Amino acid sequence: NLLKMAELGLPVPPAIVIGTHYTNSPNQSLAPLHAITLPILEDICGKKLGCSKNPLILSVRSGAPISMPGMMETLLNIGLCDNTLSGFLRQTGNPRLVWDSYRRLISTYGEVVENINPAIFEKEIYAITQGSDERLMSFDDLRSLSNNFLIAYQAACGRPFPQDVDEQLRGAILAVFSSWNSEKAKQY
Repeated sequence: NLLKMAELGLPVPPAIVIGTHYTNSPNQSLAPLHAITLPILEDICGKKLGCSKNPLILSVRSGAPISMPGMMETLLNIGLCDNTLSGFLRQTGNPRLVWDSYRRLISTYGEVVENINPAIFEKEIYAITQGSDERLMSFDDLRSLSNNFLIAYQAACGRPFPQDVDEQLRGAILAVFSSWNSEKAKQY
């Protein structure tokens, strides 16, 4: 659908489409992605994945001719890590956005890629908000929450959240491909 919209002249963000022919061997999509298509995307965007000063932040989404909401996984904010937070802050000028994006990446990556129970992260949110609206958290609260999420992530899966953005991207791509074979998707 992105290609169709682009062909119609509609404004669409630059994107990489990994074909469904990789479904049975998604690892094979990684070499051409890193060797060919990611450098082109970085050039088009004027940003680089993992760059501390001007980071490229990606989403990894599943697409299908027929929409299957809630069945295929999506991971946002791939490329955020301790090293890229200051560059993302320079790009946005919004510390609240930066810390909110990072905490969301940690939790969704943990849930989708590592199968961490979402309740672990919800418990950390409650510890800071005490039941009030999480949208009202300050950037200091969000920074604390992000740090708490990093600790919870490591405790739940036995290793730290990946600070290597290439590892993040690989994990996200493989998880999205894997979601195509989930029981829910098969039933649909």
